[in-house]
Amino acid sequence: MKVFIKENTWLTRKSFMDFGWGNGYVVIPKGNVLNGKSYDKIHELIPNLKVNGGLTFSDTADTMTWKEIPKGSEGGWVVGFDTAHSWDKLENWSEQQVMLEAINLLIQLKKASLRKMYPYKSKYPSLIDFLTNQEDLILLDSEIQNIENLIDKDIGKVQSVPKKVQSVTLTD
Repeated sequence: MKVFIKENTWLTRKSFMDFGWGNGYVVIPKGNVLNGKSYDKIHELIPNLKVNGGLTFSDTADTMTWKEIPKGSEGGWVVGFDTAHSWDKLENWSEQQVMLEAINLLIQLKKASLRKMYPYKSKYPSLIDFLTNQEDLILLDSEIQNIENLIDKDIGKVQSVPKKVQSVTLTD
């Protein structure tokens, strides 16, 4: 996946409300499970996806003529967000802030597409379902494995406690 930003030059600040510097985009490569999915469908597939105002753009990179599209994006699917919502202001959405939000989007899409392509079978499915359905949390398999290892370690501590003990405090 690749990230790029584009300055908003099609709206004028004098005749329109204030808005941010521009828009952020991610190119989803050919073969990725999210390639070709509309931005609405991506939100459906990844309900906890968080990006300013939600995704507001999706199209094939092959027909786009923007100079900002990274080289090597052939066959890619471009999704993005904008900073032209009523709450967006230039002082809150500088070029650097738009780039950071685009990188945040890339990370979320990359993690989510890995989870869709390679579903993980957890030893603790109800816990992992709970964690992965939290609003701002998308876990990679390695992160889930780390959680499972911590649970196993704590279960081992509890099982080794003599039965007459009434409570146990687990610490790192």
